[in-house]
Amino acid sequence: LNLMKKELEFVNRVSNDKAIRDEKRLLKAKLREKKLTTARVRKYHQDYCKRTKARMCNKNYKEEVMFKQLFEKGLKVQKENLLEAKKLAKEDNERARIKHDKDMKELEKYYTDQFDMMSTELDKSKKDKEILQQEKRIRLSKQKIQQRQKMKEEIEVLQENLVRSDEHLHYKEMEFDKALQNIH
Repeated sequence: LNLMKKELEFVNRVSNDKAIRDEKRLLKAKLREKKLTTARVRKYHQDYCKRTKARMCNKNYKEEVMFKQLFEKGLKVQKENLLEAKKLAKEDNERARIKHDKDMKELEKYYTDQFDMMSTELDKSKKDKEILQQEKRIRLSKQKIQQRQKMKEEIEVLQENLVRSDEHLHYKEMEFDKALQNIH
């Protein structure tokens, strides 16, 4: 009878030790998977931000180069017209010079209007970009909040499972102690 008690205690101890090891191994695996998932999400988010930033920078650079070239062409044309107008002014009489001045003012007004239109378009484009970037930041912020909430819920579930597991283990130990007392 004593030998059977010892054998029963040994079997119970071995099964309890095995159950504890299995639970620890399962918990470690879950934690490792959680860390890997978090790392993957973080890497995906960083890659997404880098690609988006690179695309926006490349697009901005191309637009700025295009506007700069357009502006330089406009200035070049304006300079050429001014040189031609000066040459004609020297050759013409006083009436031609007055007419020339009038034409120059109109031309200057035209290019000023064109420049103002381009400047307005550029300002509008910058504002649109800022709005898009703001919306992107808001979307990213919402995604971060959702990810945090999801992670928080998963952690709470994991904590509840750990608490239940600890309670279950506590009750098993109490039953084991009662069984030992009943045997004695």
